[in-house]
This record gives sequence, structure tokens and C-alpha cells, in this order.
Amino acid sequence: MRDLLISLMCLSFSMVAYSQDWEQVKADDSCIWGEGYGPSVDEADRQALSVLVSRIAVSVVNDYRQVEEQVSSSKGNEYYSRMSNRSSAYSNVTLSNTHRIVLRQGRRVSVGRWIRREDLEKIFGDRKERILEYEGQAVESERAGHLGDALRYHYWAYVLLRSLPRPSELRSKDGEMLLNSIPDRMNDIFDGIKVNVDSHVRDEVRLKFDFKGRPVGNLDFHYFDGAQWSPVMVSASSGSASVEMARGALAEYIQLRVEYAYCGDSLMDGELYDTMSALDLKPIRKSFIVVRAGSCVKQ
Repeated sequence: MRDLLISLMCLSFSMVAYSQDWEQVKADDSCIWGEGYGPSVDEADRQALSVLVSRIAVSVVNDYRQVEEQVSSSKGNEYYSRMSNRSSAYSNVTLSNTHRIVLRQGRRVSVGRWIRREDLEKIFGDRKERILEYEGQAVESERAGHLGDALRYHYWAYVLLRSLPRPSELRSKDGEMLLNSIPDRMNDIFDGIKVNVDSHVRDEVRLKFDFKGRPVGNLDFHYFDGAQWSPVMVSASSGSASVEMARGALAEYIQLRVEYAYCGDSLMDGELYDTMSALDLKPIRKSFIVVRAGSCVKQ
């Protein structure tokens, strides 16, 4: 009985100490915090993280709301959709960079989560460096005619850029606003791709790919074979690629969908993959190309 009483007293003192620490966290302006409740620690922790994620989103979004409205004002309520999706983009940040404290045990468990603002700024600072690195790789790949790599790195840079609290502030080494220049560069690549039918023997069609007068070094795409979209991506290299059409397909027109997201490859960068999944970015219209004998038609 004596040992039990001592244990209960120690537990009581520790809970009081935790409560005092938690009150200090909530009173500290340098911290962003969330508190959750549930029948178990895991449930309460998930709720605490959800609250924290929302507060992180509100904290960083408030600083650039006016800029975001200017960017999307011509598209009606798309602004609100981006705001709601943006909070999800911070979830992976909170999972790996927060502190946790169990405030109450029993039937109604209480858990607190918090992160320091300076740690959050470091996270976004690292993200900015990766954006600039991806963009640099994209420019080099485009110069070498490796359009698949260029599109991939441009898009990955843009996805991470959209998750920053003030995306319009990040600029390239040349002083360009990346929020505008990355979509422009990707569209320039799509506009510069010229595809023609080189040969058509039975159900096999050979396509020729040029970019600004030079054979394309590499480019990945899916195509419609007359019955369905190809489940496997096809690669064009040294300016050519072969596609197998469905039996009996006339192949007067061949639809291509140029790859640029490379979601599978993004798994190597967990933060990029999570952010790509969270942000609801619409397909790029110019990535769809319709090819007919001797010419290329953009949709």
C-alpha cells in the first residue's frame, strides 16, 4: 500500500510539472501548439496534430494572403481551395519536427503538440534551397535537350514552391519570380515539342520528336492506342519512339500525354511526395498533344 501511494504521489507531481510546462508553452509566442483529446493516447495525439497543423497553416498563410489573392483572383474561388489544401502540405512537417507531451491519462486522454517558430523557419529555409537546386537542374537539363528531366525538376520545384508561406518572394539567380517563371518555362517546353509520324507499319507507329530544331534527348509519355491509354510509360530517346496501336486502329490521330510529375520517383523525397499529394494542382493542359500523319496538333 505504501509503495502504491508513493507511486501515485510521484505520478501526481509529474502531471503537475507537465501541466506547468504546457502552460509555459502555450504562453510562449515563439511556439505554435495544439491540444487534442481522445479515449487513447494515439487518438488524442492525432487530434493534437490536426489542431497544430491548422494553426501552422493559419500562422504562415496570414503573411501572404494578399499576394495569394492577386495570383488567383482571375479564377474565382480557386484561392479558397488552395488555402484548405495548403494546411495538408504542412502535416509531414509537424509529424517529424514537433514535441509531444501527454497531459492527462484515463478515460479522456489529453495530449499536447508544439513546434518552435524558428524550427519551422529552418524547415522552410531548407525547402527553399531544394527548390533552387531542382530549378537549376531543370535549366541544365533543358539545355542538354533532356526534356523529361527538365519537366520533372521544374514541376518538383513548383510543387515545393507552392507549399512555402510566401512563394512569390523566392526568386531565381537572375531575379525572376519563380512563381511565374516556372510555369512559363514548362509551357515553353511543351510549345517547343514537335511530334510527327515517321513511319506506320501494321500496328507499330514510329514517332519523331524535335525540340527547337534538335532531336529530343529524352521525354516520357503515355499514349492512347485507339482503345485505352497505355498503362506503361513510353520513353523517347535520340528523337524517336515507337508505340504499338490496338489491332485495327487507323492511327490517323495519336493522343499523347507527356509526363512531368513523376510521382513514383518523388517517393525518394518523402517531403516532396507528401506535399505533391496534399496540393490539388490541376493537370497542365499543354502536356496533352495530338499527333496526326505529318503534323502535330496541340490541344
